[in-house]
Amino acid sequence: MAIKVFIKRKCPKDKERELFRFIKEIRRQVPQQPGYISGEYLKSIDETNEIATISSWFSLEDWQTWFESEERKEIQSRIDSIPGVPPNIQFTGISRPAKGVQVRASPQLECWSAGIL
Repeated sequence: MAIKVFIKRKCPKDKERELFRFIKEIRRQVPQQPGYISGEYLKSIDETNEIATISSWFSLEDWQTWFESEERKEIQSRIDSIPGVPPNIQFTGISRPAKGVQVRASPQLECWSAGIL
């Protein structure tokens, strides 16, 4: 089952440059991962300082392999060291999720602008 992974972060304005530097590192590595289809990076057009990553994967297992990889964990640890930048990860699938996997839908409609990071 193909899935989409939504990672949303709030980032203080003065920490955006640092966060974007790490996101660029991820953008260089993730296209080489098995099962990766595509990805987008979006910045909220309102004043909430939210940044979203939306990636498509052939399967939940492919994304989990990337999620558990040492390359991603190393970059994620640097992102986690930025004060005030916690991730909020959500998944959606195009068919029923695997047994034991919880899928959450967001009821709110939000406006985002595509930006080049």
